[in-house]
Amino acid sequence: FSFDNHISVFPNPSDGKFQVLSLKSQVSSLEVYNVLGEKVIEQAISDKGTANSNSPNGYSLIPVNLSEVPEGIYFIKMTSNGKTFTKKLIVEKP
Repeated sequence: FSFDNHISVFPNPSDGKFQVLSLKSQVSSLEVYNVLGEKVIEQAISDKGTANSNSPNGYSLIPVNLSEVPEGIYFIKMTSNGKTFTKKLIVEKP
């Protein structure tokens, strides 16, 4: 199992509103950092709350809203069973 092959961030680039597509049982928390390493948002993931359990093929969609942050590059850090994984997101305002 490769965590990298089972997670996707879209749309990327984004206007600040994006979704993380992941295996429902994998991601337990999500944090977003700016390029200075400052935490912008922290979000706990629950099967009933944040994640959309109606997604196809056992995956879940996790909506994230960063529309209040300035344009730039952000890093999404996800935690699963004590392991971390990071994806890059570009925020561009229309």
